[in-house]
Amino acid sequence: MFAQKSNRIVGNVICVEIGMQRRYLEIVADGVKQLPQPPDDAVVTVFSPAEHKLLSETKVSPSKARSLAVRETEEIVRVVLPKDGKTIYAAPAEWIGSFTHDVASGMQAMSVTTRRLRGHGGKFVVGYALKDVESGRPMLVLYAMDEDGGLGEPQMSIFTDDVEFIIEQFASQNGIAADETTVRIFNVDDLREVVRGLLVYPREDSVYGVKKSTAVNLLVIGALSFFAVFSSADMAFWLKQRSAEKAAAEATARTSSIFSFVGDSVAAHLTTFAHAVSINDAGAFNRASSIWRPGGKVSMDISYQGSTFTLRFPMVSKQSNGRENSPYSVLPYSVLEQMSHTAPPPGCRISNYFYSGDMIYASVQFHCARNSGVIAHFRNN
Repeated sequence: MFAQKSNRIVGNVICVEIGMQRRYLEIVADGVKQLPQPPDDAVVTVFSPAEHKLLSETKVSPSKARSLAVRETEEIVRVVLPKDGKTIYAAPAEWIGSFTHDVASGMQAMSVTTRRLRGHGGKFVVGYALKDVESGRPMLVLYAMDEDGGLGEPQMSIFTDDVEFIIEQFASQNGIAADETTVRIFNVDDLREVVRGLLVYPREDSVYGVKKSTAVNLLVIGALSFFAVFSSADMAFWLKQRSAEKAAAEATARTSSIFSFVGDSVAAHLTTFAHAVSINDAGAFNRASSIWRPGGKVSMDISYQGSTFTLRFPMVSKQSNGRENSPYSVLPYSVLEQMSHTAPPPGCRISNYFYSGDMIYASVQFHCARNSGVIAHFRNN
């Protein structure tokens, strides 16, 4: 669900986030130039403590990457997943939404720049020294990198004259002996070389690789089309049965991906979720009354997942002489038509049409999801 590479090219604008302050810089020929705000269409590479880098032992899918990131960070996050399928970059969805521009991963930039250091053993201080073209002083972006390429939280210093002191202090804080073998600081040319290949964080989740908002629109259009086709009173009853079965199967396949997204949300908001796990369906009898039609019978089943109501009509009746061995006569089609056009109660849907095995009864089922929505799937599981 959830990480895709944007078709947009990451440009030469970066952002360094220090506390609540964001500084925007443009990569130019001899260094960086300060900007009050980036251009409207810019894709900004952001260096921030909000980012996380996770390493998986095996190759994972984008949806699995997001699940791992949520469980590791205990936040609702967006992720980007490079081609290797084992390196995951994650950032809080709320934080990404606070930018008016698309955001690329500064951690990925640092990882690509330092890829040749992996496997050499030991820890490193790595980072960028980006010289301001006006003052001539560098901005430092520093990370502690372990032997597997993992990156810690960055430290940023704004246009300082104390480069060596700051690096030594940072190394000491991370248990690294600072010397020429353990400190690797890169310049603006190294950063410029990698930014255009960076991945862009998605602004919303996806289902089967499709943006969630687009997927919802497609489902609505599909549902409207379905009811338009099957609203004709001339359609045979068994066609509706087949269509309902097919729609239920397709819905099951789609919702498996959605349940993965909800599972991540539950992991990030476990306390709130716990309060939602209870049965409370006081409106069930009102729904049953609205479904009932003369000549029919309504039964209902209430569970953690919701309520199911079955409206059943006899397809045959005894002849008027009332004798026990009287022959049956088929009810008029208008009775079945009435049943097939019974509207579901608010918040419910028609889930199935079916005949009894002896062809004496025809039934329509309505399913009403609980107010807690799809989290009902997780009850008692």
